[in-house]
Parts: sequence; C-alpha cells; structure tokens
Amino acid sequence: MRKNKSTENILSPHSVELALSELKENKPFSLATDASNKSNLKFFPVSVRYFSSTKGVTDRLIDFYEDSDETADGVTTKLLAVLEENGLQVENLVSYCADNACVNYGKHHSIFTSLKTKQARLIKANCNCHNAAKHACKQLTYDVEQLVLKVYNEFSSSAKRLDELKGRYDFAGEEYAALLRHIPVRWLSLERAVEGLIKCWKAVKIYFIAEGKEETNKLIWSFVGDQEDGLLEEGELSIPECYIHFVHSFMKVFTQVIKQLESDTTFVTQLFCIMEKIRTELVEMIIFLALQLTTTSSI
Repeated sequence: MRKNKSTENILSPHSVELALSELKENKPFSLATDASNKSNLKFFPVSVRYFSSTKGVTDRLIDFYEDSDETADGVTTKLLAVLEENGLQVENLVSYCADNACVNYGKHHSIFTSLKTKQARLIKANCNCHNAAKHACKQLTYDVEQLVLKVYNEFSSSAKRLDELKGRYDFAGEEYAALLRHIPVRWLSLERAVEGLIKCWKAVKIYFIAEGKEETNKLIWSFVGDQEDGLLEEGELSIPECYIHFVHSFMKVFTQVIKQLESDTTFVTQLFCIMEKIRTELVEMIIFLALQLTTTSSI
C-alpha cells in the first residue's frame, strides 16, 4: 500500500501545538531530558511538565532530536534552542529534571548550572532520596552497591563463567535465576538488583569460593572469603551478608516512597505526610537495630 504523504506528520505536530498553546500563556513549566543510545546514535527526548486547569499536572513531549554531543555545554545549547524554536520563555522555566549523572547536576559545570545562569530561580528536580541513600551506602563498612555491579559484570561478558555459575546452582540445589543489572544513575534498579542477588547468593558464593582469592575481585572476596573453609549453616548469615540484607531492607522503604512521589496522583499537599512517614520508618529501623545490637552484646 502506498503511503499518502498528506496523512503523515499530523498527530505529533498537533499534540505539540496543543501543549504549546497552553504554555505560551506564560505558564511556569519544568523541563526534562535524558540521553539514550540506539546503535551508534545518541537521542534526546525533551519533555515539559506544567499545570493545566482542565487536565491537572500534564506531561508533554515537545521534541526528540539526535545529537552526538552529550557534553553539558552541548546539551544546554540544544535545550535552549528547542525552547526558543517552540516559543517558550526561559524566564518561565522553574525546574530541570534529569538523572543524577554529573553532566546533569555537577556542582561546578553541568547542564543545571548552565541553565541557572539563564534563570536564577531554577531548582533541581532530581531524586534527593537517591542521593541520600547512595551516600548512606558509602558510609557502610561493606559496599553493597559495588558488590552488585561487580558480580553482574563478572558474568555478563563471559558465556564460560555464566555456564560455570549455572553449574553452581545445581550444586546448591537451586533453580537458575539471572542476575539483574543495576545502573548507578537509575535509583529504582538497585533494590531489585540486591533482591535478585539475595535469591541466588548461595550459588554465587559457591562459585567465587571455588575460584579462590587470587582469581576473585577483592571487593567480592570481602563478602565471601570468611567462608572459604566451609559455608555457614542454612539460615546463618556472616557479617558481610548482614550488610546485603540491611541495604535491601532500607532500600525497599526508599523505593516505596519514590514510587509515591513519582505517581501522577500525588499532590504537593501530601508531600509532608509522605516524607514524615519515611522519617518515622527509618527512625524505627534505627531503634530496632540498636536494640538488637544491645541484646546481642549482652549475650
């Protein structure tokens, strides 16, 4: 069937036109973008969020361009050009939303700092819970996030090592389950990746113990090396393994809150209650852990 050129490029431009007709009424809006790869090409969607008296909080995609320049200066220049081409005033821009990569929110030179020179009142719309939890993880004796990354990398690029790992599942009497990938700038992926690691931890542990200290990454060995002379009994956990379960438990709390905050049905009037709830849950977790430590030390 031959394509009718007159019917192409109608719905997309019209949807953008409808969004811009509302935004051009000098409404404040937020701007969001995120680079994605397709083969050797780099694509950037550009979306806006604003409040509509008839639709409520509204998200609209206004551009989708390809550009090899993913530097802070390159992306900023393009974003400002997109706003200008669509007749949007940078003075009405209230926030910039992106993931927590340095190119987006670096303190000294980033897309955010560059946009802020154009709009001094601009605020960050990144994930503060992500930053809080990420920095909290770094204070722990055992780096669980790096463990997840290094274990996944160990098997993602080697079919031979993956095949050997599958054999360890049989030895452990467990059904094979693929390790989940965690991307450091993707907050919600960490909780799922840690949960996936816990489910297959016995097989993973057997694999690395069999490999030995010299053939195992130093950080991974810090989690399994204390059982080199024999695995713990079922239900027992070593100190490093306790850290894995601890991170998973508080990550679940943060993840639930993130999903609430990102929900289209959440309003600003609910923010205090949501943040107060997570604060209460974290305080209760600290008290519980303190009591457990006190009980253990007294025994």
